[in-house]
Amino acid sequence: MWSLLALATAAFTAAMTQLLPAGLLPPISSSLHVPQGRIGLLVSGYAAASFLAAIPLPRPCAACPAARMVPAQRRGRAIAIVLAGITVALCLGIPIATAVATTVGWRSSFAALAALPVVLMAWVRWKVPNLPGDEPAGRVPLRRVASLPGVPTVLAVTMLLLLGHQALYSYLAPMAERSGFGHTSLVLFTFGVATVAGIWIVGALTDRHLRPTLLAALALIAAAMLTMGQFGHIPTVLLLAVAVLGRWLRRAPTLPQTALVDASSPGNADVATSMQTTIYNAGIAAGSLTGAVILERVGVGALPWTAFPLAAAALAIVAAARRHAFPAQRPSH
Repeated sequence: MWSLLALATAAFTAAMTQLLPAGLLPPISSSLHVPQGRIGLLVSGYAAASFLAAIPLPRPCAACPAARMVPAQRRGRAIAIVLAGITVALCLGIPIATAVATTVGWRSSFAALAALPVVLMAWVRWKVPNLPGDEPAGRVPLRRVASLPGVPTVLAVTMLLLLGHQALYSYLAPMAERSGFGHTSLVLFTFGVATVAGIWIVGALTDRHLRPTLLAALALIAAAMLTMGQFGHIPTVLLLAVAVLGRWLRRAPTLPQTALVDASSPGNADVATSMQTTIYNAGIAAGSLTGAVILERVGVGALPWTAFPLAAAALAIVAAARRHAFPAQRPSH
């Protein structure tokens, strides 16, 4: 458990570093005298760097330890625990840092965040086991893993989810201002608290009922985005829609990751999840960039309408992928 919590803290640190600009768009924009859409590109820049690093790293350091540290029937729970670090960042870290920034300045929030990795490195070295990687002769080429049945479909769903998610989440601050609500930290807190609700239940559902859980999540995400597009200018509706998105939009990537391990088999999980990490960061970069363009050229009201068709497309793909990517019965390996 302590090893999984160490990995969850690493996920927390990465999420905070990457997404904190989304909560601080107004003060950073005012301080640097640039449009908020351009500040959102800081998220794209971070994601682009992660994109470039994701594929080479799994070879020397086995980048999928959570799935390898537990039995096959507990993979969903293990992955959910690690990704809970992102949940905590969204629920507490980013809202608190956003609120603190109004008192001590946005630079102080980033300075405090910079000190955390020093402690984290010692913890990971102490508690996370040094799992052996595959022998060179046993490594499956990247292109072969990418062509396994179901893998391209799971990666496509991941890309669509992250595009839609980031186009919205990066710019919740201007959406809050548009509705007249104005309290960005509370909107972010609502999103984050909703991600915590039922985290253990979702982990269990992932293990037992992956396909119907993902279909339900995508349907609710699409409905929330549609609601934000039509009625997002009303503060109460905005908060309710943000709560639904927080409840499911941050859960949804956990489900394709589990499906990817199933489709690729545990022996190929390192390579497969490295590809998903690459796709994940590409989606974040592209989504933040898309949101920035839409915000500056069309306006904040167009952001939900940009995200909605992406979620709807992901839902359609999962509904059609019954055989390999998202089967009704999970494999036992």
